[in-house]
Amino acid sequence: MKLSIVAPVYNEERHIAAFVDRCIAAVSPGPLADFEIVIVNDGSRDATAQIVRQKIRDHPGTIKLVELSRNFGQQSAFHAGLSLASGDIVVTLDSDLQDPPEVIPKLVDKLLQGFDVVYARRVGVRGGHWGASGHTGLKALGAYLFHQLMSTRRRDRLPRDVGEFRCMRREFVNHLLSFSEYTIFLPGLAAYLGFDPGFVEYRREQRADRARTSTRSLTARALDATTSFSIMPINLILILGVVAWSLPLIVAVWIGIQFAAFGRPPSALLLVAFFGLVAWCCTLSILSVIAHYVGRTFLESKHRLRYVVKSVVEKPADDD
Repeated sequence: MKLSIVAPVYNEERHIAAFVDRCIAAVSPGPLADFEIVIVNDGSRDATAQIVRQKIRDHPGTIKLVELSRNFGQQSAFHAGLSLASGDIVVTLDSDLQDPPEVIPKLVDKLLQGFDVVYARRVGVRGGHWGASGHTGLKALGAYLFHQLMSTRRRDRLPRDVGEFRCMRREFVNHLLSFSEYTIFLPGLAAYLGFDPGFVEYRREQRADRARTSTRSLTARALDATTSFSIMPINLILILGVVAWSLPLIVAVWIGIQFAAFGRPPSALLLVAFFGLVAWCCTLSILSVIAHYVGRTFLESKHRLRYVVKSVVEKPADDD
């Protein structure tokens, strides 16, 4: 059996050499000595690609560099790596070393016990106090709320405290690659497939430098994941409508009590401003969500490529 390790990179020149070395050290002594590391360069602007090319020369036949024509985003980069991975068992993880490669043998051992997919479940961060995600401040709060939201759905719920770090059989990967939508969220699609999941708990490492993923990027990713995999925002609109209509009703009752008990009529200007604000908020919220779904339908109808592979660099083991 062959093992493929898939990781996207974007401006990771400070970590990529250590990532490759730790992956090789983690899996080479194990039962799956036949392995490959698929690095997907998602439009990096630093020396990441050059460092990976040097690693290919140092470890011929082990590393494959997939270069995309520009930055297409993490999910598209993962999809590109999965489509070019040749292993019977495939592991996906981020390359910033927050997900330690030393956990990979545990995931493989768990998978070989009869599971179809094994998720690495975060139980905390080494030296950190910001929860299992490894983020800080608003990012940590947002990550917590997102995972709570995605894990409370009744069907195809996302396992709690898991990310991109997982181990899959080839059949499972083939099913993931069979989805045709343009905007993809692989953790959600993996949960949708079901099968027989296993879990391995681990502690995330703290990132050595400042994370390159901005709050804006994380917010956009969470919005894509929610709207591409759920109609929950539409349901929230219904709840918003009920709440919005209850507020004027409560105010009307209060005004009636004030007038009946104390004879104090409300200010007309205050009433107009209040009801106008409620109506504006409801209309804006409804139109925003509808517009997002219309925009997503527009993107899906264009059938554009998720990514464009510029080149694939690898050196076969028998290449002198």
